[in-house]
Amino acid sequence: MAATMTLVITSPQNPVVKRLVKLRDDSSYREEENSAIVVGRKMVSEAQNHTTLKTVIILDEGDIPSNIKCDNIIMVTPEIMKKVSGVKNPEPIIAEVVITTMPITDDMRFFVVLENISDPGNMGTLIRTALALGWDAVIIIGDSVDVYNDKALRAAKGATFRIPIVKLSLEDLKKLLENKDVPLYIADMAGDDISSIENRDSAALLLGSEAHGASVKAKDAGTLVSIPMSGDIESLNVAAAGSILMYIMKK
Repeated sequence: MAATMTLVITSPQNPVVKRLVKLRDDSSYREEENSAIVVGRKMVSEAQNHTTLKTVIILDEGDIPSNIKCDNIIMVTPEIMKKVSGVKNPEPIIAEVVITTMPITDDMRFFVVLENISDPGNMGTLIRTALALGWDAVIIIGDSVDVYNDKALRAAKGATFRIPIVKLSLEDLKKLLENKDVPLYIADMAGDDISSIENRDSAALLLGSEAHGASVKAKDAGTLVSIPMSGDIESLNVAAAGSILMYIMKK
């Protein structure tokens, strides 16, 4: 379906621009509108393959991809493009997309659980790694950064739209894993060497906050595991540690 030009905006104070900026900045508003902002040709294309584009924002008609499926196209100035994207030198295409949640299905056996992850770069990297290493779904618990935060989306590089991501309470997580007979492992410096874990048929790996690690209640719900390290390094960044653990546990 060919896209149709419907609006040209030149004022940064236009209500449409203010709404798009609010979508990028405000997680509560994103939830209310069930929309997120994605920036760049690759991200827009990836999003289009897995959800619906509500609006596409461009600098010039030549910036519209030939395969775009969106009737609502807005042409803006470079100043507005920067304002909406939050990027100093953005690519000349942005899209507002529908937030679509993929369900957890009966056949899923491997889950990455992210508890109180505050850094959007870490959040996006862990989502991308989970997809790349073949984990089935990402479960968010606690007070974690929104996965549709603009920095988290950029770090995930499209993975956010390709893997189920659900929010649960710790109690609901425990019920889910109990019903599926999936063991829960919690990354912790005091845990057992990850290589000693023998069960590789299913697993849920919980990664805690950058500052404090997993919560006490989370630690009580499963088995603590760690990465053996040499030298004077006491710990790794959660994205680095999570990536290593995900790789080992899926070997």
